Amino acid sequence: SSPVALGQIIYVDANLNSGADDGTSWADAHQGPNGLKTALSAAVAGDQIFAPQGSYKPAVGSARGRSFTLKNDVEIYGSFLGIESSPAERPAFDVAPSILTGDLAGDDGGGALGDNSFHLVKGGGTNASAVLDGFIITGGNANGSSNDDRGGGILCVSGSSPTIRNCRFIQNQSTSGGGAGYINGSAPSFVDCTFENNSGGSFGGAFDIANAGTVRFDRCLFSGNSASRAGALEIFATSGVSISNSVFRLNTATGSSGGGKSTLLRLIGEACQDQNLTVLHFDELPELRDESLVDVFDLPLDQTLAILAQVGLGDAFVMLRRPCELSDGQYHRLKLAQLMHIVGQSNAPSIVLADEFGATLDRLTATIIATTVRLWVRRTGCTFICATTHDDLLEALEPEMLIWVGPGGSMEVLSR
Repeated sequence: SSPVALGQIIYVDANLNSGADDGTSWADAHQGPNGLKTALSAAVAGDQIFAPQGSYKPAVGSARGRSFTLKNDVEIYGSFLGIESSPAERPAFDVAPSILTGDLAGDDGGGALGDNSFHLVKGGGTNASAVLDGFIITGGNANGSSNDDRGGGILCVSGSSPTIRNCRFIQNQSTSGGGAGYINGSAPSFVDCTFENNSGGSFGGAFDIANAGTVRFDRCLFSGNSASRAGALEIFATSGVSISNSVFRLNTATGSSGGGKSTLLRLIGEACQDQNLTVLHFDELPELRDESLVDVFDLPLDQTLAILAQVGLGDAFVMLRRPCELSDGQYHRLKLAQLMHIVGQSNAPSIVLADEFGATLDRLTATIIATTVRLWVRRTGCTFICATTHDDLLEALEPEMLIWVGPGGSMEVLSR
């Protein structure tokens, strides 16, 4: 790849101990484990940085908050032998690995990770012209506070959307979310990357993604990652994530939820939208007006009463209440009535997606609502697709198709 503006090549070599140490050639490359950090600090738009086999650190000593912060229009290439004149001449990526390591004190072999970098790489508010290509990113330990507890490998927040290619994120960890990376309000792309044996703490063994844009994963491998919820990817309040030509293998959710069913549900929804089908999300319906139940829908009174009666809200005292005055079970029934109203107004067949359906309700109420859903679906021909960890809903829903998502992302499809 060529820089967007005329620039220079800056050479670094972690293993070099001779030459001018000015980055002008392989023989005079910036030296030592801090050489890459030196080159990146000096780089300006249009520059490329070449790094051969070796280990590079964002800091020396105990400066855990320092990272390799990417820059717009600066391209960083690793995995050289130290004789090439362009990235195209590099050998296969396992021949001469260039490693970005968070092991600042050189003591990871003894299991001492408390002094490791919070994040190996930061997006730095960049766009796609910031490139990182051909590195192993390992040893990040995001166990601090605020965002320092997320994204041990890479942190992309506040409009950070770099291009990451041909990189391996291995054995990074965080306490909150995203062992390999945390993405918020950003849209980075990852192409030909692998994410292996990262630990995401609470959310997302590989990545924790929230309020993000068009994040892209293409030709990527997610293997052996783990977190309490979502063994590989935690995707929250984000609809633009693109995952293509990628493999998920033996990722593990160690908690009671997050084995991959929510991700599968989202992918099913995207596939339906690609076919121009009408898709509704049960947990993302518009907020209801703060009025009595008989006035929340723009319908004649007799039709409103009929819909409320279908979901068990036909009691006169209940109908005079506002949504904020309902119990959890009653509010769930009201949202179901709202769904029925929306689907009834649509001329096209609707597909309804419901994540963690009935999870917050007591089991009797959840079963009653599930039965109501089944009867409504049979009557209207609507397709209802839900994700749940509660086996007790199966008898009430009587699904035409059941997909079991098991450990490590294994799946079994059962049809009636």
